This record gives sequence, C-alpha cells and structure tokens, in this order.
Amino acid sequence: MDNNEILEFLKDYKELFQDRPERLDWDEIYNLASARFRIDVFCKFTEFWLNRNIHPEKYLDELPRNFCIESTIKTFIIPDNITIIREKAFKNCSELTDITIGNGVTSIGEQSFGGCKSLESVTIPDSVISIGNYAFYNCDSLTSLTIGNGVETIGDSAFEGCTGLTSIVIGNNVASIDYRAFFSCKNLTSITIPDSVLKIGNHVFNGCTSLTNVIIGNNVQSIGGVAFRGCKSLTSVTIPDSVTNIGDYAFADCEDKLVIDYNGTKEDWKKIYTSKAFENTDFTVNCTDGKIVKKKR
Repeated sequence: MDNNEILEFLKDYKELFQDRPERLDWDEIYNLASARFRIDVFCKFTEFWLNRNIHPEKYLDELPRNFCIESTIKTFIIPDNITIIREKAFKNCSELTDITIGNGVTSIGEQSFGGCKSLESVTIPDSVISIGNYAFYNCDSLTSLTIGNGVETIGDSAFEGCTGLTSIVIGNNVASIDYRAFFSCKNLTSITIPDSVLKIGNHVFNGCTSLTNVIIGNNVQSIGGVAFRGCKSLTSVTIPDSVTNIGDYAFADCEDKLVIDYNGTKEDWKKIYTSKAFENTDFTVNCTDGKIVKKKR
C-alpha cells in the first residue's frame, strides 16, 4: 500500500488529515482499513505519519494491534501516556534496534515484539505487570534484558529463541515463569530466580546449553518438567527446601559434574527426588546434614 492509496482511503478525513493527528478517530480508521483491504494496513498508516515526524502514539492510550507490524522503523520511543501494547504491535520489525518502553505501560501483549531480529537490549519498566506469550519470541540479537519489579507473570515462550541473550535481570515481583519462557536461549550463562517466584513452568530453560549457574529463590514450590533439560554446561544449582515437586526430566541430560546446594536435610531431599527428574545426569547434592551422590545408570 503506497502513500497515494493511504490518502485515497483517508479522503473522508481529509480536513483532519491535513490538520492535527489528535483529531483523528484512530480506532475508526483502523477498523475501516481492516474491513476495506481485508489486511491490516494500520502499520502502513502509522509509518506514513512517522516518516513525516508526526507521532500518533502521543494521542493514544494504547498501541493498537499490528500498530507497526513489519515496518522498517529502526528506533521507537513509547511515551508514558501509553498503558497497553497490544498484540503484534511491532511484530517482525526486522530493522528495529532500539525500543524505549514508557513508564505508563502496564501490559505487553502477545507477539508484540516477536521476530524483531535486530533488537539488542530491552528494559521493561516497573509499571509493567504482565509480559504476554511470545512477546519477544526469536529476537535473536537481544543480548541484555532487564525485567522490572512490577512484572508478575512472564508468559509462555516470551523470550524463546533469544539465542544472543547473555544477561537477564528478573524483577522481585514475578510469581510465575511460564512454559518455555526462555527456551533455547543458548548463550545465557547464569540466572537468579527471585524469592517472589512460586513456580517455574515446564521447559522454561530447556536447551540453554551455555547455562552454568542457577540460583532458585527461597519460595519456589515447583520446578516444572524438562525445565532445565539439556543444559549441558550446568555445574551449579541452588534449590531451596520450599520446593515440593521436581517434574519429570527437569534436570535430565545435564553436565556430569552437576553440584546441587540444597538447604534441606537428606531426608527432605528424598521426598522430592525422582530418578526420572535427573535422568542421564550425574550429580552431588549438598544437604544441611551431608552429601548425596548419584550416578546415572
């Protein structure tokens, strides 16, 4: 869709179009465009404004679905007036290298930055409460991630396939890290899971082959199945006595020299240990009253 088509489409809004963008009914334009072209053209309309240094995001409360999907923008500042980033807002913006998320944002929608393959670092402010499923899926140039202290949930596959990610700071209010959230983050070397977390979902760190050190917070109750499977560089894990369940294959196929620091007794460890959880992994558990050594069969 070229600029002439946009102008033709907006003929009913001509006077407003030539005036100020805050006077436009953005939702109505978006709905009409979707109906007329049977595709989502809001991104083209947005890019048309941005190329003229006019910023519609200043006049919105939310960034709409597909706001800039597959556009060629390289940097973007989300202002503090935006409260929600809707699904796919910046999906597949392959040239986007830098994003600033404003302090008014409370929710980052599904796939909102998925496939932004040039994005290098992300800081999620304390205002954000939830990170949606696949929010940053396959952002493979992403190396640094800071998750603010307001975030409560990290959705399914939120950072899956971020193969360049080496550093993560997780805020101290996260309660749940969901299914495959950091699956196959192959360059991640260490992770500290804060005390606020109660549950580590299935497959969360599966395939993080450079991960060497994991510290699990003092209130985690459940470590999901396959959570750390195939973390072949893993040598050190701290597990609190708050854990009541370790899922099947959670630490399967890990480094043969795995050392677990467990702040419970040997008797406590026997209550949560299953051979299936540590299949094909040799490990030593340092309990408060002695060591347990297990060899793979």
